[in-house]
Amino acid sequence: MEAEFDGGLAWERLDGKRAYRIKKRVSGKGLTDEEQWDVTQERIVDAMIRLYSSIKPYVDKI
Repeated sequence: MEAEFDGGLAWERLDGKRAYRIKKRVSGKGLTDEEQWDVTQERIVDAMIRLYSSIKPYVDKI
């Protein structure tokens, strides 16, 4: 899944559950710098699309 995503993902085990939380940190100043909102939004949307595309084949098998 990480190879399809083409970027580092953080896997966080959820104790007591059969699940993991999968996170991707997006570089930038976040929402504190309004001048960078467009760039930050593009990075977030790109990461979401890549994450969806990389996870979908596995979810479809469930």
